[in-house]
Amino acid sequence: MARSRKPGTAYRSPEWRERIAAGLRRSNAHRRDVLAVLPGDLVLWSRRGTLRPDLCQLVELHGAEMGVIGDALGGLEKLSPQRQALLRDFCRLGVATSLVAGRMLSRPDGNEAGELASRLATLSTARARVLGMLGLDERHDELDLPAYLAKQKANGGVPGAPTTDAPNGAHEEISIA
Repeated sequence: MARSRKPGTAYRSPEWRERIAAGLRRSNAHRRDVLAVLPGDLVLWSRRGTLRPDLCQLVELHGAEMGVIGDALGGLEKLSPQRQALLRDFCRLGVATSLVAGRMLSRPDGNEAGELASRLATLSTARARVLGMLGLDERHDELDLPAYLAKQKANGGVPGAPTTDAPNGAHEEISIA
């Protein structure tokens, strides 16, 4: 029984070429978007060939993470220069953290492991502080009033009481905008 193919899947057909070209355009556009938000020094190093190809992928990965965080803050173009600098530092720290973690995993021997673990903890703490400076250390959930009241009724009607779905009996913080 002959297997039927979808249109545009015949190898080297005009439809196949167009489909592949469209995918490459999307990929290149994504890469341009990521490079647009990366710190300048990392972009310069990756373009000059100073970085190995696997490190360039790591830089792009953390650049994409930086873009997501920028979008969560309302868009990179709306951020103040100070916040943009903090985001770039966050990206650099992410690259450094990943490099130290990779080295620690590839060389888990004796004396060097303790030093690498210390560096990793320091870098992770620095990243967490940058997120705090950006205002992303808090968690805000948007609730509609009927859902909130139903939740409170289920907890005995005490506002801010520990909920069944809160971790470790944490209390809810209520803010009304």
